Amino acid sequence: MQAFGFYLFYVFNWAFSRLPLEALYGLSDFAYLFAYHVLRYRRAIVRENLVQCFPEKSSEEIRILEKKFYRHFTDIFFETTKITWMPQKELSKRVHYKGLELLRKYFSDGRSVITLLGHYGNWEWHAGFPKHSPHQSMAAFLPLNNRHFNEWMIRQRRRFGAELIPSRDVIRWIFQKQKQQALINCAFVADQCPQIEHTHYWTNFLGRDTPVFVHPEGIARKFNFAVVYMRLRKLKRGYYEAELVELAEDAGTTTEYEVTERFLRELENQILDQPEYWLWSHRRWKFNRERWHAHKSRKQAKQEIPS
Repeated sequence: MQAFGFYLFYVFNWAFSRLPLEALYGLSDFAYLFAYHVLRYRRAIVRENLVQCFPEKSSEEIRILEKKFYRHFTDIFFETTKITWMPQKELSKRVHYKGLELLRKYFSDGRSVITLLGHYGNWEWHAGFPKHSPHQSMAAFLPLNNRHFNEWMIRQRRRFGAELIPSRDVIRWIFQKQKQQALINCAFVADQCPQIEHTHYWTNFLGRDTPVFVHPEGIARKFNFAVVYMRLRKLKRGYYEAELVELAEDAGTTTEYEVTERFLRELENQILDQPEYWLWSHRRWKFNRERWHAHKSRKQAKQEIPS
C-alpha cells in the first residue's frame, strides 16, 4: 500500500512539475478556493493561532489575514512541486541571496556555520542554497515512515548539493567531517514545536508562552560554529530573497539560549511585519507549560518506582 501511494504521487507530481509556473499558479488559485472554502483544511488551527497571536485584531482583520495565508500556502504547494524538475539555473534566478560575504568570511577564517530559518516564505526553495555556499552543506531532517517517500525526498535534496542527515545522526556526521577537516554549513528549520520530552526551554514568542527547539544552538556552542539567520522574503509570486544575518560569529562565546533568542526575535519581527507568509497551519503550540510539568512529574515518578 505504501508503494502504491508513492507511485500514484510520483505520477501526479511528475505531470504537474512539468507545467510552467504560470499554469501552476492558475491551479493554485483554484486550490486556494477548494482548501479554504470546501475542504477547510486546518482552518480551526489557523484561526486559533491567528486569534491567539493577534488578540488586538478584529474578526474581519483575522479573516483577511487567514485568506492571505491560504493563498500563499497553496502557492508553496505548487512551487514545491515545480522544484522537483526545476534546473539550478532557474532556481537561482528565483531566489536571490544577500549577505553571502558572511559565509566567505567564515570560510576564510576556517569556521563552520549553522544556518537557521523558519517556516516562512518558501523554505523549500532554500534547497538550492548549497550551490551558493563555499562550505559543504547539510540539512537535518526527520525520516518519513514511508520508505519510498523518504528515499525520494533524499534524492531530491541531494540534486542541489546538500547532504540530508537524520536528526539523530547529526552529531556523528559533524565529528566525521571535523576529522576530515571539512568546513560545513548545517541548515535547520528551527521554529517547530519540540517533542514534549525533549523540551528544555520556554520563551515568549508572538505573545505566547512557547516551548523552543534548542538543538541547533547546542551544536553551535559545542563546536564553536558561527550562526546565521536566513531571512526569507517573498518579493512576488515565484520570486524570493534570502538574506543572511549574523547571529553569532562564535556561538561558543555566547550564553545558553542567547543564540536561540536572537533567532526567534529575528523571525518574530518578520512575522509581525508580514504575518501571511508564516506557516499558521502548523500546530506550533501543541502543549502548554502545565502539561509539560505534568509530563515531567509522571516521568520522574516512574523512574522512582523500585524495580
